[in-house]
This record gives sequence, C-alpha cells and structure tokens, in this order.
Amino acid sequence: MKRLTILLMLIPAFSFAQVEITLNHNQPPELGYELPNHDTTIVIGASVELASGLYIYGGSGSYSSLWSEGTSLSDSTIYNPIATPTDTTTYQLTITDSNGCSLTIDYTVNTRDPFESADQIDDTNEKNLQIYPNPNRGAFTLTGNGFEGEKLHVIFYNSSGNEIYRCRLSTINTEFSEVFDMNLAPGSYFMKATSENHEIHIKFIVN
Repeated sequence: MKRLTILLMLIPAFSFAQVEITLNHNQPPELGYELPNHDTTIVIGASVELASGLYIYGGSGSYSSLWSEGTSLSDSTIYNPIATPTDTTTYQLTITDSNGCSLTIDYTVNTRDPFESADQIDDTNEKNLQIYPNPNRGAFTLTGNGFEGEKLHVIFYNSSGNEIYRCRLSTINTEFSEVFDMNLAPGSYFMKATSENHEIHIKFIVN
C-alpha cells in the first residue's frame, strides 16, 4: 500500500489556511507466471495439452488468455488447449489482467516421425519393396523382390505410432505382390516389413 499526501493551500481574502489530504493507493503486484516446461515433443498426427502446469500470479482482477497459431488448437482462449500441429510449431500465449497489463509465454511443440529413432532401417531398400499407388484411398499393392524363401512380417501403423494391422507373408517367388484393402481414414501411415536380414519402413498417404 502506498500513501500519497497532498497539501492544499486555501487563500481566502486576507487569510491563509493549509489542509492536508491523505490518499491510500493499492498497487497490484507485478504480473508473472510459472511454467515447468516451455516445449514438448509428439509424433506426427498426435495431440498434446499446451503449457501443462502453468500458474499465473500477480496483476489485478481476472485474467484473459489468447494463443497465436490458433488453427491447430482446440480453443485459443483458454490456458491449456489441445494442440494438433502437423509440423514443429511455436505457440505464443498472451495473458492480460483487468488493468490491461500483459505478458507473453512461448511454448514449442516439436513433431517427429514415429520411426525416426528405429534401431534398424534399410535405407537402401535393396529388396525394392514398394507400395502403389501412393497416395491411395486405403486399397494398395505391396510389391518386392529378392525375398525368395523368406517369411516377411508386415505391420501397419497410424501417424501416432499405434499398430492397426499385421500379417505374415511367405514369399516363394523372387518377385511377389500382395493386395491390401483397408478402411483407413485420410492421413499418414507407415508400414514396417521385417525379414530374416532386413527391416524396411515405408510411409504412405491415404486421401
């Protein structure tokens, strides 16, 4: 609390008087915040709550909030919206109190491919394993060669890294093709094919 003293001098005709007026003024504490982390990482296609654990203090009255990059948020006017970015995105939160004082907070959501940290990936894909057409509408053909006599384990994942289908193919001939017809929602998907000596990952798009 601050005390402000004002002296008024009254000057009527031929006399002087002094009046002391004391005003008490409450100044709110500075607007501030606490946030455990300013970034997080998710796989492509997943969602995350922004600014978990955010605590706002100080200022005056109630607070209003507004996030930038609101198109990928469930609600851009609340503290902790759900974000579903397709690429690494830095969001900015502006907090404003009832006196118009404000602060800004940056929060970054990093995105990654679900398989980018796989231990074994045959980048050369020497077996010429392919999915076509790609993009497709959930119906496609898997082709390859050089797997003669091998068993091929095939697993399909959605963009969040969740398994959606698996099968085992016995490749008798040098070249083979297998037709798949899946009821898949539009988005990005991944296939992992594993044989005795190889692990191959292929990304495909469903329109």
